[in-house]
Amino acid sequence: SIVCHVPNSQLAMQPFVGDNSLMARPTHPPPRQMESRFPSELTKFWWEWQDNQTSWTPFPEADRAKIEHLYKTSNGRPMDTTDLSWNRGFNSVYRYDFNVMTQINLDSGKKRLLRRRDIPCCPKMHMLGRKESTFRPFENSGDVLCDMCMTNITAGKEAYYRCSACKYNRCLSCQGDRLTLKCFASLADWRQEFTALSRSQVDRLRED
Repeated sequence: SIVCHVPNSQLAMQPFVGDNSLMARPTHPPPRQMESRFPSELTKFWWEWQDNQTSWTPFPEADRAKIEHLYKTSNGRPMDTTDLSWNRGFNSVYRYDFNVMTQINLDSGKKRLLRRRDIPCCPKMHMLGRKESTFRPFENSGDVLCDMCMTNITAGKEAYYRCSACKYNRCLSCQGDRLTLKCFASLADWRQEFTALSRSQVDRLRED
């Protein structure tokens, strides 16, 4: 038999229906409930700099987007920019070397370490905060449910992820923090199971 570790979040995606890139697509938007239950991305990029060799501080949102663009277009080369929120009016040149993950102010010579993280996010790309099982949102008079699989999080007495802006909840299994051991009797069964993954999830697996 074939044994694979499959994150639960990948099994909850919509079916993969093949390459329909040449087919006409519907003009009406997808139902809102499907958008909320099945986000296209479970994580988003998050850039931070190290300020005292122990603490990491996130860059402002606009700067995270700028650094991400430099990161994706660098092709292994150091990238220079002055277009940073804290640099307005100074116009110092900052060099980003993603091979060693450093930021250098070429005027002062100051060097800082960088790191890029993937953090949980809701369908609207807000960061999700991890909550302990005892946390109850004030607007929830009943149990807390996962917005992807509708599991009763309260009954499971486990930690979960929550977006305070959207009131969106996601259990650890749907986020992929927990793996499920799944056995397949044959290679054909394995292939059938994995063709149920969406195209976006397959691309994410290849990137990993």
